[in-house]
Amino acid sequence: MRKLTQLLQQTCSFAGAVLMLLVQCSQVIGPQSDGGDISVVDNKICGTVRTPQGEPAAGATVYLRSAEYLADETVLAKRTVASVTCTTVTDGAGKFAFSPKNVGSAGVYTVEAVSADSQTMFFIDSVVVDSALFASTAWLKIDTPQYATTLAPPCTITGSVRKASGTVDGTVKIYGLDAVAPLDENGDYTFDKLPAGQLRLEVRYASGDTVHTGNISVTAEPGKSTAVAPIANVSYVSSTDGNTAEDVWKNAGDTLVVDTPKQEKAGCVFSGWNSEADGSGTTFQPGDTLIVDTVAVSLHAQWKEVWYSLDVQSTEHGSVTAPDSAGHGVPVLLHH
Repeated sequence: MRKLTQLLQQTCSFAGAVLMLLVQCSQVIGPQSDGGDISVVDNKICGTVRTPQGEPAAGATVYLRSAEYLADETVLAKRTVASVTCTTVTDGAGKFAFSPKNVGSAGVYTVEAVSADSQTMFFIDSVVVDSALFASTAWLKIDTPQYATTLAPPCTITGSVRKASGTVDGTVKIYGLDAVAPLDENGDYTFDKLPAGQLRLEVRYASGDTVHTGNISVTAEPGKSTAVAPIANVSYVSSTDGNTAEDVWKNAGDTLVVDTPKQEKAGCVFSGWNSEADGSGTTFQPGDTLIVDTVAVSLHAQWKEVWYSLDVQSTEHGSVTAPDSAGHGVPVLLHH
């Protein structure tokens, strides 16, 4: 059996600097057998990339990444070679394979393929290599109906991030892809020329803090533009100065269970939340539910001052007069 050894280029980036490092990854791709399989048993992930017409796609670039991979936009702006787990190119029969050296460990991976002319592509969001498979000499063949390995026209996705006050200065990334989109001054973002499929997004502030992650997903169709559900925040303003708020981010249409304030106000008791700072809007109590709209909402804590009753007793030294009640921290004037 003939074996073709391909050299793969892998880029490693380090914090604070970008270092281009070419690593030789040895992998073996065998010729197609009569049954359509790759006749090599030491590969972990392999398959066949096909054109939209169903023909083998030679020269397509195939990327293997962790399913939790997120692009580093500071590196993307500088590098010439994408930082990926591993990459290879399909042979004349459209075949590719990643060896155990490429896979590295058991886990969940993504596979992306881009045609030689960059006009068609595909994305598989979940390829599971469990511990039993990784420990064995078997390989996972992903050109089965479970996985879509046929190239298709790219798609576009758009979305928005809405904040109750101010703007969100940050970026949106897609898990498993080298894709970063900045938020503009209105909180809108656009991804062009993405592979279609089930895409999972994360939003981050420019400072690096996560805004929203985990449940932002969209099924993008080939050759179409798909709108992601807007992301809006509910801002709990419980501080006395109105400047300190706790942000909770939700997809538009999600249900939010109203929380209790994380702060206290001396001499006051919490009486509920209101959509207006002066209490003239809609009132919410902890445990109430509210449907998050496409417009962000601020919930302002409402406080009631605590008043204390005064009971002044006469003594042998005489008596004094005082008000019947007083607020917390309020001076009381006593008259003899």
